[in-house]
Amino acid sequence: MTSAGPLFVVVVLLSVQHFTCTVHSKARFCALGDFGADALGGLGLSQEGTTAAIVKALDKQDRLDGILALGDTNYPVGSEATIDQNVGKYYGQYVWPSKSKLSSGAPDQINRFFPCPGNHDWGNRNPGSLDAYLAYMPVSGRTNYDVVVKDVHIFSLDSDPNANRFNGTSSKSAQALWLKAGLAASTSTWKLVIFHHPPFSSSLHGSTLYMQWPFAEWGATAVLSGHDHAYERFVKHGTGFPYFVNGLGGAYMYPFTKEPLEGSQARFSGRSSVQLIEADSTRMVFKLLAATHQLPAAQVQTQGQKVLDVLPNVATEEMDCYEVVKSASGGNLYGPCHETLTGQGSTVNSVAVGSSQLSVEKDVSKQGKGLQLSFAAKKRKYVTKHREY
Repeated sequence: MTSAGPLFVVVVLLSVQHFTCTVHSKARFCALGDFGADALGGLGLSQEGTTAAIVKALDKQDRLDGILALGDTNYPVGSEATIDQNVGKYYGQYVWPSKSKLSSGAPDQINRFFPCPGNHDWGNRNPGSLDAYLAYMPVSGRTNYDVVVKDVHIFSLDSDPNANRFNGTSSKSAQALWLKAGLAASTSTWKLVIFHHPPFSSSLHGSTLYMQWPFAEWGATAVLSGHDHAYERFVKHGTGFPYFVNGLGGAYMYPFTKEPLEGSQARFSGRSSVQLIEADSTRMVFKLLAATHQLPAAQVQTQGQKVLDVLPNVATEEMDCYEVVKSASGGNLYGPCHETLTGQGSTVNSVAVGSSQLSVEKDVSKQGKGLQLSFAAKKRKYVTKHREY
């Protein structure tokens, strides 16, 4: 990692919007993208209530420290008229300070909602406007910011290529230099980078080439994005460093119509899903949890109610599990849960987490009615059980 000169570091750090949350020792987050579609419910295009129910159940099971909202929180065009319906109606109890009329905000006045803007938040046009997002979200009027929660340092970026007039999207932009300096200065065990447009994707929109920054070289632990309404996990750089695409939060889902790109190890679509991320001082685990059934839209299209109080329970099934462990030398070891991990430092055996340990002799890609699954690794191959719905 290359260190910036003293004058440069001083200038950049003065521009950082930085929040620190002092909470318990173990960190738990839910990550989901492309969920703010309640305003599209009348068109039968929203399953936001299903993922909100999963998040609610996970928070009740063991308090979540944050919701990582991976963009497109406010369909269709990022309007002030729809943002409370799309965000506050389902996630208002995690937000502070609150601008919601449908929720009184976080009861303990601790913000647990960490978004990044997507193209629909920008209005899905050029030039766009992010005014509603900046006024409503707990981001202090910024398009990029960072927050520390326990052992996790989260960096939120704006990846919109057309509308982002403030900080740019190239790896040499002001935003990128801010991130590079922030990662270098961070003393946290884990460093997550979130933004909307995925650097790598085999789904409809495909890879976002201008966001293929040297995140691992700069010190990040993982990258999480949305935009494509599917789930995919890529590993790159020969170390297992993961790039997650996670856009199954509630908007209509995309099929996989292309062959998986190099580095694609797992992909899934067809059911509303969230990622559960758990971390302590030595291990971070990323699990994809998919709903076993979708909630009928009529069950959650309840205008004016605090929907989180009335959402039914939704069972989930673990579809993917990936982890990173600190080695004795201080480097990161990566790999699917239950398998041998590789990366910076000595190889170690993974501790079993979850229930998705299955194996197969060859790569498999199967399309069912509304459900598509494909899991493949370079040297070791594995799939999840296929079911048709």
